[in-house]
Amino acid sequence: MGVIAMTTVKDTTPAPGLNLLTNDGAAALASVSRRTLPVWRVQGKGPKFIKIGRLVRYSEADVIAWIEENKRTSTSATSAPAV
Repeated sequence: MGVIAMTTVKDTTPAPGLNLLTNDGAAALASVSRRTLPVWRVQGKGPKFIKIGRLVRYSEADVIAWIEENKRTSTSATSAPAV
């Protein structure tokens, strides 16, 4: 008789309302290189991130909020205008 391999299926359903992105997913959403986000993490720049063990994930809402916070109306503006 042959050996039967058993696999365990993990529940990977995210918490309701929380869409976590990988580095590549967050980079695609922010329209930057996949290599940019790790550099920004070290420099303390970029969107907020979440550490789950050794994994890095980004909340889709945080990436979108970071994009919104960085909108400018002039190339000489150094920070987002006060609302």
